[in-house]
Amino acid sequence: TADGAGRVEDDTLDGTQRLLARWLALQPPDRAAMAGRADACFKRHFQVEGVARHLIDTLSTLISS
Repeated sequence: TADGAGRVEDDTLDGTQRLLARWLALQPPDRAAMAGRADACFKRHFQVEGVARHLIDTLSTLISS
């Protein structure tokens, strides 16, 4: 949610219904923008190269201090 890449609700039937209603209420340009943010979020937080880069930066900082 911090990246604007998705929505979060309670893991219940009501929460699922709210998520679906919110998704269906989005206009196509808003859905496309969210998809772009989701792609960037995945690359930043879960793609191996990005995670490795973050780990190297963190270790470098710890070694320096």
